Amino acid sequence: MFSVLMGHRANTVNVNNLLQYTIDGHHFGIKPLESQMNELQEYEGAVEEKVYQMEQLKQKEQKIKAKLDKMYLDLVFFDYRLERLEQHLTKVKLLQSTLWYPVQWSPIEVETSNNDRLCDIK
Repeated sequence: MFSVLMGHRANTVNVNNLLQYTIDGHHFGIKPLESQMNELQEYEGAVEEKVYQMEQLKQKEQKIKAKLDKMYLDLVFFDYRLERLEQHLTKVKLLQSTLWYPVQWSPIEVETSNNDRLCDIK
């Protein structure tokens, strides 16, 4: 059993790091980080880390720009194809409007007007 239950107070707490403590001589918690570098080296390391992160962001930005460029080119090509299709449709409509259809193929309105003309109905 722990000495806390037995009445002894052999527990210690590190005031600099409250997550580090001992119970009955057993160490628990997180030890503080200790660096082997001086302050200038730590600063240079932090700068190098930020430069590395900036390089990663630049690479991501380039990838995103490449995707956007591809999407733009696809959109331009789609617009071109749509314009060509509209031109083709306009030509087809023009050709259809100039075609002559026999009376039996003409729409009902045309047949009734032809019948009216044949019967001299005004």
